[in-house]
Amino acid sequence: VQGTDGNFYGTTEDDGQSGAGTFFTVTPSGTLTTLYTFSGFYGPDGVYPYGGVIQGADGNFYGTTEGGGIYQSGGTVFRITPSGTLTTLHSFGPTEGYAPAGGLLQGTDGNFYGTTSAGGNGYGTIFKMTPSGVLSTLHAFAGDGSEGSGGGFFSYSPMGSLVQGADG
Repeated sequence: VQGTDGNFYGTTEDDGQSGAGTFFTVTPSGTLTTLYTFSGFYGPDGVYPYGGVIQGADGNFYGTTEGGGIYQSGGTVFRITPSGTLTTLHSFGPTEGYAPAGGLLQGTDGNFYGTTSAGGNGYGTIFKMTPSGVLSTLHAFAGDGSEGSGGGFFSYSPMGSLVQGADG
């Protein structure tokens, strides 16, 4: 994502000293700087930030990790400053969903929205999180065909990011 400072910010999924991923910046002229290295499965900051980052209204960057956190495999939601100071806002546990593989969306209400690819009822969730890290599960996928459009389609394991419609 291009930050308000004109630089580009992103994540690598399995690079860095521990192989758990990094947060980096690239200037428009191509100078890359690694600002943060994730510590891995046993660290509270998470591992494998697949979904990339968004820049929040406050100027900080927000993202998810698919694993790690205090539950070791649940994943996290993090906030990171443009200079690379990371704060873990939420560590996922299996009852509320875990393994968020997609990125976040900051809604017009200021809250963050995302998906987990597992947990909840076992098949992933859609969640809302306040900027301070209070998480609410909005939907837990059933994985039994009840949410499909008929014909026995199963809906489970959301892997992508959400978008907000023009109607909110």
